[in-house]
Amino acid sequence: MPAGARHGFTPHDHRRLADALPRLGAGLARAAGLVPGERTLVLGTEELMHLPLRLAQTLADAGHHVAFSSTTRSPAVVVAAQGYALTSGITFPAHDDPADGPGPRFAYNVGGGDGPAWDHVLVVVDPPADTAALRSGLLPALAQHTRRTSLVVTP
Repeated sequence: MPAGARHGFTPHDHRRLADALPRLGAGLARAAGLVPGERTLVLGTEELMHLPLRLAQTLADAGHHVAFSSTTRSPAVVVAAQGYALTSGITFPAHDDPADGPGPRFAYNVGGGDGPAWDHVLVVVDPPADTAALRSGLLPALAQHTRRTSLVVTP
């Protein structure tokens, strides 16, 4: 089954994923040590959003307090004001080998306030994005906003 829809995701793939998600979500919750009641962020990475979003929904359906977001190449205006869509942001270097070359990447609404915003952040990447640059860029940038971080690499 494709990890994402970049090269197509057929109705058959959707059914297979829907069938597999309860088992995948339960296994991920156990492996990552998710605790009901903790605030968990599932963070997709750029175009890899379909699977992380479905995992987030599966975890929420199982009773976990979950939010979803994704990293992006797009800079945006952040305003720390109630009601504004983007209230915080982090910047980190690209961790894959993008066709448009290296450069800054962003994640919004992952932090803010005093202390960690999340009890746990699950960062979901595909194998090409599982690099040393990920471990020296995005993961440390998230560290001040969460108590724990787990890296999930798709098959």
